[in-house]
Amino acid sequence: MFMEHRKQVFSVMFALVMLATAITMAARQEKSAEKPAVAPAAKRVRRRWRPLKFYVGEWDYTETYPNGAKNTGVYTSKLGPGGIR
Repeated sequence: MFMEHRKQVFSVMFALVMLATAITMAARQEKSAEKPAVAPAAKRVRRRWRPLKFYVGEWDYTETYPNGAKNTGVYTSKLGPGGIR
């Protein structure tokens, strides 16, 4: 008799956990449906890109590595289409 009662209690507890899970998932789904999926992308599009004009030109550089080796060179930066780097 104790085992039958234990099975009933387990079945009821399992049903309650499943019900709570379903309600929680439904609430989360409603919250995510309220948020427009396009909003973050729209904010990024509206921002005005400021070209890094101070970076345009020819630059000499030297790199020093932890083992003592050095590398030197020239880097050239130009404006791209629409004046954007």
